[in-house]
Amino acid sequence: MGFKKTTRPRPFLMDMTLEDLNYGLEGDFFTSTDLVRSYLKRIQEVNHIVRAIAELDPAALDQAKAFDAERLAGISGSWNSSSHLVFCMHIPLHGIPIILKNQFATHNMNNTSGSTALFGAKTGRDTAVVKRLRDAGVITLEIPQWLAMAGNGWSADGGQSVGIFFENQDPWGSSTGPAIGTALGLAFAGLGTEVEGSITCVAERSNLIGLKPTVGLVSRDLVILSRRLGSIGPLTRCVMDAAATLTAIAGKCPNDPATNAIPFEIIPDYTKACKLDGLNALKGNPPCAELTSFVSKEFEAYVEVLRELGATVVDDCCFEGYEDALKKQYRFRGNKAMENAWDFFDNRECEEFKAALEYMERLAHGGGVQGALEKNRLDALILPTCVSPIVPAPGGYPIITVPLGVYPEDSEIKMCPRGDMIERGPNLPFGLSFIGKKFSEEKLIKYACSFEQQTQRRKKGRPILAPKT
Repeated sequence: MGFKKTTRPRPFLMDMTLEDLNYGLEGDFFTSTDLVRSYLKRIQEVNHIVRAIAELDPAALDQAKAFDAERLAGISGSWNSSSHLVFCMHIPLHGIPIILKNQFATHNMNNTSGSTALFGAKTGRDTAVVKRLRDAGVITLEIPQWLAMAGNGWSADGGQSVGIFFENQDPWGSSTGPAIGTALGLAFAGLGTEVEGSITCVAERSNLIGLKPTVGLVSRDLVILSRRLGSIGPLTRCVMDAAATLTAIAGKCPNDPATNAIPFEIIPDYTKACKLDGLNALKGNPPCAELTSFVSKEFEAYVEVLRELGATVVDDCCFEGYEDALKKQYRFRGNKAMENAWDFFDNRECEEFKAALEYMERLAHGGGVQGALEKNRLDALILPTCVSPIVPAPGGYPIITVPLGVYPEDSEIKMCPRGDMIERGPNLPFGLSFIGKKFSEEKLIKYACSFEQQTQRRKKGRPILAPKT
């Protein structure tokens, strides 16, 4: 993809931010059509290796051409599911391609969630979050690979996805398709889902920013996802891009009652939270966690960096239910229980279900994030990303992860529990997470952006594979 002017250095597509892309589009360096064609070529170059993309949107080029026509006419708008232009004010995502995880229903693509049994299943309309993206002018470029019931990044209709920082790397979780695609510059960003780790931990493994919003901030309408614990959020190459994407997708929805809990009528412009001096307002704490010696050393070093950057770090704080949660062992109930699984889930009055729900509520609030924040009067909790999702998950609390570094070249190679892929080894990225109260995304984005910009740790990791286009 060539530029028509040379007044600004050209970054590679796998490093381009939303600011770079908008500069190129508005400055007539390239068009949305150029972008889509370049991304499609890049997918063709590497997808047979990483198996991140399962399906391409057949209307992507038509969307791009329509947005180019709007831009030429001096109008910014969006392309709705009926293929009509909807004119609106200028939005920074206008004409920008994004990757959707294969859980999001669209009017024109398969909605399989990785299962061959659902191939050909279509809803006839876009899910609420996809509609919001289209209304913001986003081009839905592709549907990526999705985990379906077994393995990390494996699905029946796409096979096993592979990480990009070490040969045969385990990509970790179910949002690996949009994570790998974003890290390789196969689109501007990806949209994933999380119950416990499927945005944050896959972002860590792909050296990305991953933002899991408060459960209910983004509608799960027509998304195959837990209604109690599931959340939808962006995977991006910088915090500002995650903030811009969240601004576009957040909001109340009549088809998802959980969004009624949003405490504000007008969704904030989360990009305004991106400030260099954001850590001056942080009073945070790193709870205890079991880590590898190298990650532990790096984490402690950057806790000190947080102090140097103005944060007040409170020591000797822990989750009251954290140790219990890690050690809790549920009695295996055997195949007979599996045969009667639906009877168990349908019987909400049984003592076993009530006990499990009560235990989860304790972990979710008083024994977890809320208790730690309130007891120590904290703004946020700070944890290595690899252990950050477990405690926030039961309560639906928000998390944002940023890159912290990569394992050194002499690191020991460790296989994943299945024994067929690399879980840890040289050049594999790891991250730092900020966790906060419900609907505290503005604060978390402010802390994460300040840390990102003042440390520039993402530059430490580079994939072993890269498209040439």
